Amino acid sequence: MIEPSNPSASEHCTQSTDQFISDPLMTATQLESQMIVTQVEAIYKRQQEMCRAFESSRDESVTPQNIRGDTTEDDALQLDSGLVLDQILSGNETYMMHKTRHDSVPLTQMDCVRALRQFLCAKVMDLNRNVIDFGEYVGTCRDIQRSFADGECLDNVFMQCFIDCVRDDATNHIPPLTAHQLILDAIVGAILNFEEQEQHSNTHRPYDPAILENYLSKTLPSFKQLDEYKSIMVPMLRAGHWTLYVINFQNRCIHILDSNPYGPELGETTWESYHYVQMDIGKRKLPWARLIMVRLNMALQHVRPRSNLPRFDNFPIDMAPNCPTMKAGSNDCGFFAMRYIQYYDYMDGAINVVIDSDNSGDLRALALYYLIFHRLNKNRSLSPELERFKFPHY
Repeated sequence: MIEPSNPSASEHCTQSTDQFISDPLMTATQLESQMIVTQVEAIYKRQQEMCRAFESSRDESVTPQNIRGDTTEDDALQLDSGLVLDQILSGNETYMMHKTRHDSVPLTQMDCVRALRQFLCAKVMDLNRNVIDFGEYVGTCRDIQRSFADGECLDNVFMQCFIDCVRDDATNHIPPLTAHQLILDAIVGAILNFEEQEQHSNTHRPYDPAILENYLSKTLPSFKQLDEYKSIMVPMLRAGHWTLYVINFQNRCIHILDSNPYGPELGETTWESYHYVQMDIGKRKLPWARLIMVRLNMALQHVRPRSNLPRFDNFPIDMAPNCPTMKAGSNDCGFFAMRYIQYYDYMDGAINVVIDSDNSGDLRALALYYLIFHRLNKNRSLSPELERFKFPHY
């Protein structure tokens, strides 16, 4: 649960690592935190050196078109005002900044990305300090550590912030999402998965379709806009596991994108055992995957009756082909779901980029960097401790 922010800020430590090493009372955790602060200082100094060197070495051959050196726009990890993460790390790529004539060691964007997560997860800053503010959704340092540290499951608040950012990018014609792909809010998945939420209640209320209908009526685009969509994406969080359901109107099917490595790694568990668990609905039973799609179809038809959106309650449901999977037990499902949202291709119904399960830390770091430095983050008073991680732009 996202906790209220605390306006007080922790004081940035400036003592050297050597001073702490000589202190016999210094704990391992404190020493590790101080080493991270020292690394941050080094990164910041490298940034400043590069900026000064770049300014002193400008010439006519450096133009807005080639200012990133040999890196093309398609290959670059765009971290501008929209901060689109349009490249999945395979573990070997390096995103290099333009080299100066002074042959200084170039600082990579990934240096900044990784260092930011390392800094925030090292408990150096005040845990109650506000870092992410999307208006209705706020995230403190503590919240960040509980979602972005290794092995932690992504909170639905950060998933919603990510959805808002991707939508904003699409509105401003920033790839990879296209205007033909609609992403529903994370709360829609929670409403569809009503039974799991209700099992912790003492009331045992039945599913009420009016709740979903009321929410969709306020958040869906107009019926004319709805007709233009080729796919609808529904992020789902069930039993602590994130998946993505995609209604693909282009191919008239429903694709499930699930990062679980079903099979031997999960004791021969199959995807059907998770998505096709039978649900008691009155006097009949329905597979869970079918049930949530029937509910969504009915709600969409009810709130946008003039739309030409096809009914999809009878579309075949299957796993998307060649869906990238995470390492068992990594809890990276939420970060894989983020990538699915960005890179699902409704034309062929597949993910056409590599998502390397060995880069768990980078997936988490990229998502965190994206949210913190996206223009939708209203926390404009980021401390110098965080601003120093922002990659320099020219």
